[in-house]
Amino acid sequence: MQQQSNDILFWIWLSRRLGVGSKLYPVLLERFGTPYDIYNADEDEIVSTVPELGIRERRALCDKNLDEAYEIAGYCKRNQYSILCYNDARYPLSYRSLSDPPLLLYYRGTLPDFQNRLCIAMVGTRKMSEYGRRIAYKIAYELAAAGVIIVSGMALGVDSVASCAALAAGGQTVAIFGNGIDVAYPPEHAGFKKILEQRALIMSEFAPGTEPKGSNFPIRNRLISGLCQGTLVVEGAEGSGALITADRALSQGRDLYAVPANIGDPNASGVNRLIRDGARVVLCADDILKQYSLLYRHSTSAASSASLGKRSDYDGEMLTRMGVYSRTVGGFERVSAATLLPTQPENSPQAESKSSKPVSRPKKSASGKNQPKDQEVTPKAQPCAADHSAEILHSLGERERKVFEAIPMDHPMAIDRLQSLGYSTGELLAALSMLEIRGLIQTLPGGLYCRA
Repeated sequence: MQQQSNDILFWIWLSRRLGVGSKLYPVLLERFGTPYDIYNADEDEIVSTVPELGIRERRALCDKNLDEAYEIAGYCKRNQYSILCYNDARYPLSYRSLSDPPLLLYYRGTLPDFQNRLCIAMVGTRKMSEYGRRIAYKIAYELAAAGVIIVSGMALGVDSVASCAALAAGGQTVAIFGNGIDVAYPPEHAGFKKILEQRALIMSEFAPGTEPKGSNFPIRNRLISGLCQGTLVVEGAEGSGALITADRALSQGRDLYAVPANIGDPNASGVNRLIRDGARVVLCADDILKQYSLLYRHSTSAASSASLGKRSDYDGEMLTRMGVYSRTVGGFERVSAATLLPTQPENSPQAESKSSKPVSRPKKSASGKNQPKDQEVTPKAQPCAADHSAEILHSLGERERKVFEAIPMDHPMAIDRLQSLGYSTGELLAALSMLEIRGLIQTLPGGLYCRA
């Protein structure tokens, strides 16, 4: 059912009390009924109704301040962002089967009929081979042309190539962010994000203004795989984010597919291990379509996909036109002619922690420096790796910078060698994830990390 405007405040309030990814939301809703009922419960009632709550959760639910909820709701209304709540009839049924379903989703665009459409997640390395780029484009194009919704995270590499191909085929794509939907991340895809806002659906369970952090993305990945009937991995080393999504797909009971890669290739170890362990081999779009031909015969058409011929072949011009930044193993390659835009929108609620009130920040360039409101930063057409690294390094936090500097230039390093920096394992993993996302390091087999 549609949410009343005043109900939205209590959904936002509850989402801010326990944060994203909590397994307690289904329990609370089952026992209380609505967020409004939870809001009106006193501490004794909360403890007696949900005795498994910890002290932190109980204290959070006793915080009845709605200021943050009002600010987020007002910001969404002004910017025409919609909010999809757990009890809405349009909420994807696939999410209800998760142990940690999103309580609400901020989105922009038109919601597809998820209940009656085949959704396939396409994930992979951010630093593709030329082979990986071509096969990701071709399979995504043909799946989308056949009526499949392509789901990804708009990351550099396979994710964005797949989304671009789906749009080029006239199909539908969903981008699920690990930050607020008003934040352009990665910054290279600011132009591509504008196209997605106009032609696709972008979603996030993170409140507007939430900036990207390494710990956000593993949480986000469960939503990419959880929305879909199957996940396809196109290139990925052991320990990469794509393999995390693959593991979540298996734990969620979803189908898992992988495109085989050359043994010995840096991007092959992860996908080939998935195939060895039982993932279904995919050589073309039809290998996936035939698995669902009966169940989704009214919404997919393999014949439409097969008739495309060379139109589904990799099209670098289309990536350039849509502002997709593409990497290859040989180095950094900009195929995007799009202008870099600020990653942080002006006057957006900052929702980085549950306890802090949203505040406004000035616009920033991709390098993190303040800039005049209407000024845009146009990158060089083909930046070299050194230029790119300098730009990204300048925008890193202190922890990420120290971890990056501790990794030698000439040989890989294991995470235990980084313990001397004084950070916990969790902090190191978060920093390493962010560095890999920004393209500064690579994950190698055996839990090793090296500079990209």
